[in-house]
Amino acid sequence: MGSNGSLGYIFLLILLLQAGLTTPTFAFPPYRSTDADTADPDTLELRVGLVKLEHEKSDTEVITPSLRANFGLQNKIELISEFEYLPEEGAFGDGAAGFKWVPLFGSTLSMGIETLALLPVRQVTVVWV
Repeated sequence: MGSNGSLGYIFLLILLLQAGLTTPTFAFPPYRSTDADTADPDTLELRVGLVKLEHEKSDTEVITPSLRANFGLQNKIELISEFEYLPEEGAFGDGAAGFKWVPLFGSTLSMGIETLALLPVRQVTVVWV
C-alpha cells in the first residue's frame, strides 16, 4: 500500500473522530467565505469583511470588521483564524482557529476537511429559566 492509501486512512480517521467528538455549542454559522484550495506554503492570506448585519426579530446587530487570516503550510495544509468585532459593544465577537487540509485537489473533484474551534473571546451571559 502506497502513501495515497495511508493518507486515505488518516483522512477517514479524522472524519470519524470529528463526527464522534462533536457536541452542541453556541457558535456562529457555517462559513460561506472559504475557498476550496489552501494557501501556498509560507503564504499569508488576509480577508477583511467591511460590514456584516445580523437581524433577529426586532434586533439588528452590526459586526465590523470581520478578519480571516490563513497561513499555508506544506502538503496542502492551512492554518485558519477568524475574528469579528462588535463596535456597539466595543469588544470582540466570535473568534475561531483551526486548520484546513485538502489531500485531493483536482479539476473535477476535490476533497478536504476544515475544522475550527471557538475561542473564548466573547463574554456570553447564560440565563437559566
